[in-house]
Amino acid sequence: MNTLKKILINCVVVVFLAAVAASIYVNLYGKALLEQELSRSLQKQVRLESVAYQFPFGVRAGNVRIGPDFSAGEVLAQFAPASLLAEPRRIKQVVVNGGTYSYVGGGENPLRFRVEDIHLEAGDILIPLSSVHTNFKFFGRLAQEKNPLSGSRVESSGWVDWAKKDMEGALQVVDPGGHAGLTAQAVSKNNDMTVTGDLKMTSLPSVAQSTDATAVNELISGVLSAAGVEIGARFSFKTKMDDLQISNIAFSGKVIAGGGFEKMFSGKPAASE
Repeated sequence: MNTLKKILINCVVVVFLAAVAASIYVNLYGKALLEQELSRSLQKQVRLESVAYQFPFGVRAGNVRIGPDFSAGEVLAQFAPASLLAEPRRIKQVVVNGGTYSYVGGGENPLRFRVEDIHLEAGDILIPLSSVHTNFKFFGRLAQEKNPLSGSRVESSGWVDWAKKDMEGALQVVDPGGHAGLTAQAVSKNNDMTVTGDLKMTSLPSVAQSTDATAVNELISGVLSAAGVEIGARFSFKTKMDDLQISNIAFSGKVIAGGGFEKMFSGKPAASE
């Protein structure tokens, strides 16, 4: 029994000393080293306002910015203990809280959207970047802007290999009523990505400029919604995995009329309330 106690005490002491050493190392060198290594691996400028030790073998970075389009209030990362002494270092888990991603396309009237309140979880990442399947899942919310899906919830999951630039992922945008207004699948091989999906709308967005046009838009939207009419479009486009460009989109459309549509145009009198 005494031997067992000694072993347990020694294990606790070793873990404690390792935690203290890791904390000191992170506080002294962590911020500069992480910024340099992440910038090199992601090929984008990475800025960390603060870096602190996270028990048992992790770091917590505050106010993170990656390039011009992504920021996060907090990023937590836990490393595999055996990888701390030699490269590549293996991150067992990454959690991103309070993330924001902004996209602005090219052209005279560029596509714009912003995803806020991003929560992302990913695991098994090697730094410097090496080939490995990294599973991920995240959710967020489309900011309230002038597009038909504003305020909807964004959900995605899949895997990515950053070194080979391979990826398979699925995404859906769900409105407050639980209707999936957009679904998409992305597949990348050697950085060549193909995105396919469906856009389904049961009403029209009120994005007209004049008051009269807005009134007409709302009237048509209300009629279509009451009639159960779903306007859908299949879409696809190609881009680079490390340089997302949503352009040259091919569409094929469809209109599906629900039961309300048949009642409106069947000639049968509406049931009295």
